[in-house]
Amino acid sequence: MINCENLSKIYSIGNEKIVALDNINLNIKKGEFVSVVGASGSGKSTLMNIIGALDTQTKGSCKINGREISKLSQDELSTLRSRYIGFVFQGFNLIPTLTAYENVELPLIYKKVPRAKRKKIVNKALKEVSMTERKNHLPTQLSGGQNQRVAIARALSLNPKIILADEPTGSLDVKTGNDILNLLIRFNKKGKTLIIVTHDMNVAKRADRQIEIIDGKI
Repeated sequence: MINCENLSKIYSIGNEKIVALDNINLNIKKGEFVSVVGASGSGKSTLMNIIGALDTQTKGSCKINGREISKLSQDELSTLRSRYIGFVFQGFNLIPTLTAYENVELPLIYKKVPRAKRKKIVNKALKEVSMTERKNHLPTQLSGGQNQRVAIARALSLNPKIILADEPTGSLDVKTGNDILNLLIRFNKKGKTLIIVTHDMNVAKRADRQIEIIDGKI
């Protein structure tokens, strides 16, 4: 499903060049659970951004379902992200003025899904993460774990093939973080490809496969 070959990402800052990723080769199969670990600045988040079609490589190739990301137009990238990829971030990235229901509904509105269909999808997604009773609460009225559940529901609302989670348990206490990890693993067992970027080896070791990045290299 994901195929990276000789992948490099180089940033230019003045006369200096920073190599974030250095000739990476990586294949991730459909339905696999992979953890990506590494110290801060190792390149793991850069790799996730490229796989998530949020950034493009300097050299090499990165394909999702056989399509080269760097050759897609902005509209094609947007379609790829909405059809294939669900994002879960450490900081939740919820809109504070919207309720849990409205946060989950928002990407469906952007995709112009009809109201009646949106209602069914949102209610189902919130039920799957056990947030039905708090769907009318604002993010400030929810705990960190509850906000992450809402973020996962939002990621699942478009039924993505891939879930990309960047430090999804990083701002949570151990018990809540474990609950969130178990929730993500449950969706992986239902067939979603799950990629978790983390510095926590207790999280990483739950994956089918661990990938460590050091100074931009696997």
